[in-house]
Amino acid sequence: MQPEHDYIAINSMEDGVWGAELSIPHEAAIAHDESIIVWMTGPRIYVNIQGRVSLFYMNFSSDNHTLYAAGKNISYEWRQAKLALPHRVSYLNPTTKSVSEVKVSGRVLKLGSAQYTAMAHDLLHECEYNSSRYIGFLGSRILYHPGDSFTIIDADQRSIYLCLAASILFPHSRIMKVCTDEEAKSLLQIIMLENRVENIELCGITETVDELREGRGAILLQGSLVFDLMGDSIEGLSSARKSELSIYSEIESPVQTGKVSQLRNLHLQMSGGWALQLNGMSGHCDRKRQLDVIVAAYNAGAYIVQCIGSILDQTRDDVRVIVVDDGSKDNTRSLLDSEFGHDERLTVLYKENGGCASARNYGRLSSLASHIAFVDADDFVSPGFFSTLYDLANYSGCEIVQGGFDFYDASKSEPYRQSYEEEYYKNWPRTKFGDLDVLRIGFRDMAAGQPSIWRRVYRRDFLDSKSIFFRESIRAYDDYSFQLLSTHEARDAVFVPSLKYHYRQHPDQDVKSGDVRHFNMVTMFHDVFASAVANSWDDVDVFLESMSHSLQWSISVLEPHLKDQFMASSAKLCARIIKSFGKNARSIIIDQINHPNFDNYLDEELARLSAFPAGAFWPLIAGELSHPDMLRMRAAARRIL
Repeated sequence: MQPEHDYIAINSMEDGVWGAELSIPHEAAIAHDESIIVWMTGPRIYVNIQGRVSLFYMNFSSDNHTLYAAGKNISYEWRQAKLALPHRVSYLNPTTKSVSEVKVSGRVLKLGSAQYTAMAHDLLHECEYNSSRYIGFLGSRILYHPGDSFTIIDADQRSIYLCLAASILFPHSRIMKVCTDEEAKSLLQIIMLENRVENIELCGITETVDELREGRGAILLQGSLVFDLMGDSIEGLSSARKSELSIYSEIESPVQTGKVSQLRNLHLQMSGGWALQLNGMSGHCDRKRQLDVIVAAYNAGAYIVQCIGSILDQTRDDVRVIVVDDGSKDNTRSLLDSEFGHDERLTVLYKENGGCASARNYGRLSSLASHIAFVDADDFVSPGFFSTLYDLANYSGCEIVQGGFDFYDASKSEPYRQSYEEEYYKNWPRTKFGDLDVLRIGFRDMAAGQPSIWRRVYRRDFLDSKSIFFRESIRAYDDYSFQLLSTHEARDAVFVPSLKYHYRQHPDQDVKSGDVRHFNMVTMFHDVFASAVANSWDDVDVFLESMSHSLQWSISVLEPHLKDQFMASSAKLCARIIKSFGKNARSIIIDQINHPNFDNYLDEELARLSAFPAGAFWPLIAGELSHPDMLRMRAAARRIL
């Protein structure tokens, strides 16, 4: 509660999410009140300030409570009530003794003898605060087609609001109400008699399941008990029957996306602001509602079985794998056929060798899925990794969702080693997605971290609309530019640290090499800064830090005879960037790249360019190419000459 001017704003928070704020006119300061009464009974929290009662809902137990007063001149006293909360509202609110009528979907309904019950206040609360979301769902969906029969099945333990709203909005449709609470059933019967509501039938669960399975025409399932009472029946329906079904419900834990992806319409609301929505009016064009995990494989026979097995061990038909065999010379192909040839969730594509970037793009362009992920063929994931991320992607709507990762080295006695993220994100605020702790992280944190495009799930329409692909002319470290461009365009991501991608460490990794492939770094960052200029990005300092860290790392691991040539190429790139973005760019670069010879190369290049004006055009000028293929060509030419 926070006093502001001539009113008091009252609100509640659950799982870090604020509810609907109530404003109460109040001429005197809140401190002048002798007391504020908070009465807690079951899920209802009544706040009484000078006779004005406000109702909230909270999962509260008197056996497990923590109360504290935050503010000046405020104290509290806990009293255990000797009697249950009386049904007569006059005990709670002397200024408003009853709720004689409520307005539901534009119609005034009289409550008759039910006006003194606590249930009447619950119904009033729902009419005031829950109507807009339900009306928005109905108004934005095609629930049935002209000439079709339309049945609404309402399953809720106590609430009768949705049932009444549906009966008014669809007066010629059959409303089947499953009500497991006698008090709610009594209130509904009174309202039906008082207002001549005739299209609502009080039914048992058997009748409604029979209608769901064997009835004809479109059906809307609504209420908080839909999946508790009918979840198995929904899953067992034919695809044709599911296509006639719409669901509007509040749920406590996530429902797997694959179980509801064939429905006509869907709105599942969870605490924490998560919502799974499908709209038959928009659809996904030619995209299938599934996740395709792209695995680029080249001579991966030593690891491919464990990799694919860990992904397919998700017990989900909507999580599938596309392996792109990039011209392997070993037994990769035969292993895939023998181990997974029976699994329809695996597709294997074969192409001539073109590099990892080429294979990833090839797999992506062959996919019709709504979501895409990329995995390296020598790595593997923990159980449920991609199925959970896929569900989270659908419930959040985020362009990118990601899991955590660790390092795996089979040669060590303790093969698993934590990544730096365990400490870095240890104290970050979290929210709940079902039983999982979830963080929201920004572009700067993702860009500054280790390139890790392989532990993320991407929305396909996002990547396509931003034209983000892997640069195929770069045969190593192509994931750097993909990470920077994708995270910059997405701006943030939802992150589940407890899910683990196991990043295998072994001698044959690209990152363990010190050869000419490191020159791809220069080409790759040239592309990134060209994009920054072309799109007028104003946060190039993030790219500068990432580039400087990466160049410093390459200098530290390169073979000695390549270091000076690499620093000279890097200095040419850095000089062009400094000519575009000024002295601040130089300070960031110099702070991170600490090899003593690099400063000399950079000063020489800046002196060479000093006669030319500064400007944003410099990253668009390629200059001398430092691509590894060009370096090999020059070396071969020198040998011939």
